[in-house]
Amino acid sequence: RKALKLLPIQHQTNEIAVIGDQIITDVLGGNKMDFYTILVDPILKQSDVWTTKFNRFLARRVVRKIAKRYPNKYQEVLKDYAL
Repeated sequence: RKALKLLPIQHQTNEIAVIGDQIITDVLGGNKMDFYTILVDPILKQSDVWTTKFNRFLARRVVRKIAKRYPNKYQEVLKDYAL
């Protein structure tokens, strides 16, 4: 929110997109701010620091639970997400 206020032009939240490769940080944060979010596959997982590896571990668990509990939503939204 602070960064939005620093921009020289005022933007509506529906005019901003967040592109990221992590569900827990990029997508969750973007959704919390009411931005349009785009989840992409990471370029290099080998270079991830330990915190990113931990976030990816948690994200895999979340995606599996979503797939089990909401199979239709999983097929529609997350099926291409690399587990």
